[in-house]
Amino acid sequence: MLMLLAGCASAIPTPVTDIGPFVGNWSGIVDLGGPLLPFYLTIYENQSLVATWGLKWTWGTIAIANGQATYQMSPPPTEGTFRLYLDEAKPTLYMDDLWLSFHAVVTKLPAPASTPVDYMQQPPQQQPPQQQFPPQQAPPSQVPPK
Repeated sequence: MLMLLAGCASAIPTPVTDIGPFVGNWSGIVDLGGPLLPFYLTIYENQSLVATWGLKWTWGTIAIANGQATYQMSPPPTEGTFRLYLDEAKPTLYMDDLWLSFHAVVTKLPAPASTPVDYMQQPPQQQPPQQQFPPQQAPPSQVPPK
């Protein structure tokens, strides 16, 4: 993790004035004080977010004020700061919690559509195919009695 943090030590985070640069799907790693874990983050235009790592799912919100972005998530209750770097080949976002050992580094995934993927959305229900009968044969319920 130190190597990742050192890579942006001389760069200045991008000042933030709106949610636009954050919206989308992100992936990277999170350091909770033990082994590094894969970390996935989805940020929506309404300034809400969904994050997952290990077996944890957490939901939260983003606030933007004075050129900086902060987050609050639960469960467990966490809050901290975002640092956004747009001057690299891929947008990179650093998340640092104010109280817990929680440090995530994520890069933005390419967006196949104009909106982020909602991992919590239920897949559409598929209708079973309707049985087709040959034109010369009526369905069994419509066969006249003999």
